[in-house]
Amino acid sequence: MKAPASVVLVLAVCLSTVVPSSAAADKTLSNVRGTVSVDQGPGTASQPVAVNASIAIANNDYAVTGGVVNGVASQGAIQLPDSTQILVGQSTRVQMKAFDQQPNLTTASFIILSGKLRFAVKHPGGAKANYTFQTNTGQIAVRGTEGDIWAPQPGALQVNVYEVTDPNLPVEVTLNNGKVYKLSAGQTLSVGIVGAAIVAGASAGASSSSSSASVTSTSQSTMSNFSEFGAVSNSAAVGAAAASAAAASSGGIPAIAAVAAGVAAVGGVVVGVSGGGKSEPSPSPANVHISVSSLAFTPGTGPQSFTVSQSGFAGAFHASSDQPSVATVNATATAALALTPKSTGTFTVTPKSNGNATITVTGGSGVTSSIPVSVQANKIVVPSSLPTFTTLNQKQNFTATETYYTGGFTAKSSNPAVAKITSPGSSSSSAAGQFTVTSIANGNATIAVSDGLGHTSPVSVTVTATAPSPTPTSIPICIGETTGGRDRDARHHMDPAIVMAPNKLSPAANPTCTPPPARVTNPVVRPPQPQPHPIGPQPPVTMPGRLPGMPTPPPMPGPP
Repeated sequence: MKAPASVVLVLAVCLSTVVPSSAAADKTLSNVRGTVSVDQGPGTASQPVAVNASIAIANNDYAVTGGVVNGVASQGAIQLPDSTQILVGQSTRVQMKAFDQQPNLTTASFIILSGKLRFAVKHPGGAKANYTFQTNTGQIAVRGTEGDIWAPQPGALQVNVYEVTDPNLPVEVTLNNGKVYKLSAGQTLSVGIVGAAIVAGASAGASSSSSSASVTSTSQSTMSNFSEFGAVSNSAAVGAAAASAAAASSGGIPAIAAVAAGVAAVGGVVVGVSGGGKSEPSPSPANVHISVSSLAFTPGTGPQSFTVSQSGFAGAFHASSDQPSVATVNATATAALALTPKSTGTFTVTPKSNGNATITVTGGSGVTSSIPVSVQANKIVVPSSLPTFTTLNQKQNFTATETYYTGGFTAKSSNPAVAKITSPGSSSSSAAGQFTVTSIANGNATIAVSDGLGHTSPVSVTVTATAPSPTPTSIPICIGETTGGRDRDARHHMDPAIVMAPNKLSPAANPTCTPPPARVTNPVVRPPQPQPHPIGPQPPVTMPGRLPGMPTPPPMPGPP
């Protein structure tokens, strides 16, 4: 029968991942990996720090880290002149409020707005160190200690202590309700957190209470929330031996113990059996399951959501986009308020512009899973045609739009002699997609609208304008005889127009005038008028006397 064995754990990776400062007298922020920046507060521009580079920081500056980049959690490192090192976890914002180094005492204060820290506060040359970390839940006072702090939200706090240089100077945590907790090496304070889960009563804005705060021995579960930092130093493990042994004797599972014979390293975590038993690896953490294999955004589709789950984990999942200009994702999602066999969290992805991105989700024990995101707006929306132009120099406007596209547009007319295209800036390009078409001549044309991605959409144009009659530049005047005189006297009784216009000119044939048509005058036939017959005897007709030169008339015949 196999003898009972106690499990011992030793975390074997130290803080050597911190990039050393090039100037020991300066306070610096280094980029260990991912995205790291520094700023002077809300509303100020952030100054990015390149990977493996350092930048000097001053009191009141903020150190800010991004999420997961290329599957790896972002991490920064603050190096202080007293040799203290502070690792800044992913999605963390911390302010270095003050730092003052005197010959016998170094004081420093930090404000953790959100996220995680791993601190290694030193005692340089026998001097004392007094560090405080303020959170929304309480204040942590540290004097020569190595440990972790997680402030996920107001009312929730976790502090792990791995090493205490002086046993008489434990870590003191003072909560907002006035409760004070003292932590020695190998102990953990969980406020509103059980294992890796945030419990009820630790919601945003809730005040911490003694009923939701407890001190326990540091366990694998409580350490899993800080797995992105790697393992703590060997010195911390050795310094925690006594506390771990006490936890074991009381039935608890020690998180840190002295290095024992027969212990073997497996994946950075040392697991073994006391007394030289066989080494066995610790169980691998469960995979993070994502409800969809990919996300695709096409024109007309809005934000989409997906759920994540991980067996045995009910803490806060973290998500990040490697291309936030293409698609963004809300940073965190709390899976549940209690540890359950399988918990889920929900994330929402919002498309921003055309392209591809990868969303990476990090769960318990630093386990990650990713999904690809595609944002493709493949159609420029424009009117298929414009109303027919009925006059020349007529103007009509239209606007081009494209979902998830933030660039500009260009437009070109297939027949500029028929339709000319301009934008408000009198060019063929428009950042807002606004264009004006002007009719030039009758005919047809096609306006081709293009984006910066190679997409093109047509707009048909038809011009059927009626040209106005030309205005004459001269008026021919024909000179001829008037209609007065003999011509008028001869025709006035036949042509009433002549009677009404006696001074009208009669056109005469010349090179600029066309002769009038020949006028044909019909003869006037007058009927004979009846003559009155005299009544009674009439006097004889007396012929006038013959005038000189007149011929002698013939004699009148006599009566029969």
